[in-house]
Amino acid sequence: MKIPLNSNKTSLVTLLATAATLLLTSSEAYAVKAGEMKESVDYVNLLLNNNIVPLILVAGVVGGTALAFIKSTFSPLVIALVTAVGYGFANKWLSTVYALIV
Repeated sequence: MKIPLNSNKTSLVTLLATAATLLLTSSEAYAVKAGEMKESVDYVNLLLNNNIVPLILVAGVVGGTALAFIKSTFSPLVIALVTAVGYGFANKWLSTVYALIV
């Protein structure tokens, strides 16, 4: 029994396969290259400690609060707060793991 695929599903599968191939074959897509653990961790730590990131997160929380009032639902506020708390956790986790490794 054949399962017919319409053109939308076929193009989506092709797009996902192409994206997966590019991500899996590109050495720049990996966070840690072979033998460069310190440089990779320093780069990620620099990105997380950049001054613009907390500013963007605060703007996101303020925007989520405004959207929550506009739509009369708490989901945008919850998503914004989870993102901000997740950033704080990731920042502390990265610095702790880096201190333990190095």
